[in-house]
Amino acid sequence: MTVRDGARRLRVGAAALLAAGCASHSLDRLRVPPMADAFPLESPGDDARLDPLLAARVVASEDAAPAPPARAWRFEAFTRDHDRIPQETSSSQPTSAPATGADDENEIAKKLANPVASLISVPLQNNSDFGVGRNDGFRNTLNIQPVIPFSLTEQWNVITRTIVPVVWQNDIPTDGDDAFGLGDTTQSFFFSPVAKPGAPIWGVGPAFLWPTSTDKDELGSGKWGAGPTGVLLAQEGPWTLGGLANHIWSYAGDRDRPEVNQTFLNPFVSHIFGKGTTIIAQAEATYDWHRDDWQVPVAAGVSQVLKVGGQVVSLGLQGRYWAYRQTYSPEWGIRFILTFVFPK
Repeated sequence: MTVRDGARRLRVGAAALLAAGCASHSLDRLRVPPMADAFPLESPGDDARLDPLLAARVVASEDAAPAPPARAWRFEAFTRDHDRIPQETSSSQPTSAPATGADDENEIAKKLANPVASLISVPLQNNSDFGVGRNDGFRNTLNIQPVIPFSLTEQWNVITRTIVPVVWQNDIPTDGDDAFGLGDTTQSFFFSPVAKPGAPIWGVGPAFLWPTSTDKDELGSGKWGAGPTGVLLAQEGPWTLGGLANHIWSYAGDRDRPEVNQTFLNPFVSHIFGKGTTIIAQAEATYDWHRDDWQVPVAAGVSQVLKVGGQVVSLGLQGRYWAYRQTYSPEWGIRFILTFVFPK
């Protein structure tokens, strides 16, 4: 045995004797805290032979009685409080999952089903009607229909709905007659309270007929008109059920043209299947009080909300059939709708 080994063993022995003596007089002072007991050494004997201070700790911990219950309780309480802090912090944050793309698409589809929703949109509705009149003529009408909501107060909105028709027709009213241009513009203003969850949605206001036709004999009435309009609907889950109506009387215009005295009724129902896909069924009945006749086209189809290059749009396709018609009415038609949507 070398001198170095002998000196090291003497140091280890002296440290052990000193620790044992201190433990016999003041055991509590040298007792290892409960925190140390939570992380025991895997082989304290080997490590103690290399470190005199560690040897003292090992001896004291072996001879010491178990930690007082109060200390153990404080250690457990600290652990529980430590674990509880992030739970309390996380509970103060919203627990609902972030909205997905499908949620956004469904929400937009639901607003598009509401004529007085607080949503800016520009529908381009193209109607191709066949079998018009006695000569089975054809009419194509592109309705440009911007919908713009304005906030009046915290409780009230006003929504403007404008319909500007661009018409091309063939063999109407007689064989070989063609016409192209703008039709008369209809503009409605709906004063509507801010929607509340679960409550019916409604809006009322005036509707106006503007004689914007470029061919008053073939494409327009030649009259200025006005009257009341209103909408009432309910939305429950994926369902929307409601109706829109207006009545317009003419008050000025070409005296040689018939007066306008017309009622429009538009009941509708729609259902959202998810991911912005919607089916819709509706009627667009018109009663002409001057002629005393009805036209009742019914339509059904599907629409899809999607993004094209960052722009939110809705694509829709519907079939139309005249359930009740006059000799000048179409027999059937196809409707294609491209709606540009501008969410807030």
